[in-house]
Amino acid sequence: MQRRILVHAGFHKTGTSTIQGFLRSNRRALRPWFIPFAKEAFPEVGKLTRIFGQRPFPWRKRAIRRGLRDFLASVPDGHNIVLSREALLGAMPGYEDWRGRRLAGYPAAPALTKILRAELVRRFPDAEISWLFTTRDHDAWVRSIWGHHVRTTDITESAESFAASVIALPSTVEIAAALAKHLAPQRVITAPLEEISRHPCGPAGAVLDAMSVPVSAYAKFNMVPAANVGPDPQQAEHMLSLNALGGSGLQETKRKLMGRRPR
Repeated sequence: MQRRILVHAGFHKTGTSTIQGFLRSNRRALRPWFIPFAKEAFPEVGKLTRIFGQRPFPWRKRAIRRGLRDFLASVPDGHNIVLSREALLGAMPGYEDWRGRRLAGYPAAPALTKILRAELVRRFPDAEISWLFTTRDHDAWVRSIWGHHVRTTDITESAESFAASVIALPSTVEIAAALAKHLAPQRVITAPLEEISRHPCGPAGAVLDAMSVPVSAYAKFNMVPAANVGPDPQQAEHMLSLNALGGSGLQETKRKLMGRRPR
């Protein structure tokens, strides 16, 4: 039987952390169908691709290739595998590039997916390689990205001002369609978060379906709560005020504020 490889490479804020939490929690139970590898399996590669997304200098590609080659050499033969890491496409939109311009998309994604595909083919020349992109309603996606930046950086912009600053940001569906052309003839699957959230296994259902995991196996899996959830509107407004004040201990204060989210 032909070996199958699925690369879940994005997008940020489309249920990726929840998916990775499910894969991590069910690593042993998933083994009959595939071995999952999330961010902790190749942290250095994710760091390098994220930096390349903001500073896409050609010489950085060598380090990414070397990191991928080292990681893939450690992957055992004879198993289907799933790689899940949104940083494989570069940095999250909204961060600044080396010129100080806010990223409105994933400009480094074509170069990064080209490297990843080449290294996968080099390591597993006979494998069937597919790509999964989880997508999201555009307005909800932009607002979630804004919430992430409010929580993790010191921006003081309102959601409306932030959205205006990334007005050129294509939708996740549009980005996925462009990448599908770039990755052809390899299969590209898209899974809207609004739909896969209703799956019995949550957003991770997109991976399970792509890897032909039968419904009869679902009872074996540990269900996980939503992960890396952004601030609610009240928390976001409080964090904007904190960001405007600045000072030491800002991030710790915001972490404590997120910890008081009602369950």
